[in-house]
Amino acid sequence: MADNSSSDRSQPWAATDGHTFISKNRIENEVNAIKHGLFPFLKRGARQRARAALAACEQALRDDPTNAHASCQQGDLLRELTRYDEALAAYERALQLDPRSADAWVGKAAALERLGRPVEAQAAYQQAREIGAERLDQERRAK
Repeated sequence: MADNSSSDRSQPWAATDGHTFISKNRIENEVNAIKHGLFPFLKRGARQRARAALAACEQALRDDPTNAHASCQQGDLLRELTRYDEALAAYERALQLDPRSADAWVGKAAALERLGRPVEAQAAYQQAREIGAERLDQERRAK
């Protein structure tokens, strides 16, 4: 894994705890920029930002292939770009790495819906609900 120990926020990823991750705010900003540029066409700047955000995800995954969070964020961005098959593959990679990721289950469900697979989507949403309920119970017991 590359040394990303600095907190240089000019990089789309940073390591604070020994793990590579992509700033959630950075990706959300990129996704919002893309959303606003999609109608009727992706503006040139939005396409460039989308490519930069995807490149950041890919770099984070090259640096740490076990980064489920980066795979999930990659799926979110691909879904926003209406690249549903690729988004689904990214969510499935995230779930192979972290089967308890409610975010990845929700993303997978949304991609499946867009792909016209409602039965599978409902099963994925159910997984996310169960994980969320379990985590809530764990938090309550910890208090």
